[in-house]
Amino acid sequence: MPTSTEVAPTEAAQSAQSAHEAGATPHEAEKLSHAESGLDSVRRALRLVTALQQGEVLAVKQASELLGVAPASAHRLLTTLKLEGFAAQTGDRRYRAGARLSPLTPQAMTREDFKATVWPVITDLQEATGETIHVWARQGSVLHLVSAMRGSATGSVPHDALRRIPAYTTASGRALLAELPNEKVQDIHKRGFLPWRDAKITSLSALKRRLSSIRREGFETTVEEAMQGTSGLGICIHDPWNRPVLGVGLAVPNRRFARADVSRLHDVLEDARRRAEKELTRLYVERQFFGAE
Repeated sequence: MPTSTEVAPTEAAQSAQSAHEAGATPHEAEKLSHAESGLDSVRRALRLVTALQQGEVLAVKQASELLGVAPASAHRLLTTLKLEGFAAQTGDRRYRAGARLSPLTPQAMTREDFKATVWPVITDLQEATGETIHVWARQGSVLHLVSAMRGSATGSVPHDALRRIPAYTTASGRALLAELPNEKVQDIHKRGFLPWRDAKITSLSALKRRLSSIRREGFETTVEEAMQGTSGLGICIHDPWNRPVLGVGLAVPNRRFARADVSRLHDVLEDARRRAEKELTRLYVERQFFGAE
């Protein structure tokens, strides 16, 4: 019986030993060992692919425990799956199913797609909250306004005051940045932050700490950062291939923004996110499998 310090032999080692006992030459046994070692890697990769396809989101440690291998080996397999499109890495360094595990062919979201799927959800969100809604797309470290709707409540935040803004200064911008690995966040800010008068985050380390919190919570809040007198919440919307495509921000005047309201507003935003992602998936499924436009 093996002691706690012994490691069970791999299938490759067992096969090589069996070949040796069966009378194979050392050279033949070595060739068989290499072949079996390759099969071990294939089997492990297939186990990871199966787990990802079933909806699991894996950290390297979880993958190593699933496979019974060292974390370094699990990391190499996950990296390979990512490079081949079978896995995608989330902002918190975990891995989920990549585009090649989706039955849908990846495609870019057009403005017509947005109007047909996301915009009705944004309209309902504005009616439910009475507040101004901004929808942003990220390009590098900058957000570009896709669309906006002014709130119906008295004294609502202007919806068209900004067309471009540094992502690190807004709730929806940081929600989008949180989808990136920290290495990518650092890369797009390698020349420093774009200056913004009311920015409260002034260093890359502070931004990374904030993004870690967003990855845990799933949303972000701001208090008088992007615009004076304005606070709000932001979330990220994904397409069916788990790509972060839009940031949605709820802008509230400071005088009626209370911390006690954050949970309620987040629930409304989260419901909008689920609906938008569901509608995007429905559109692409109908287009690919039924030829609907």
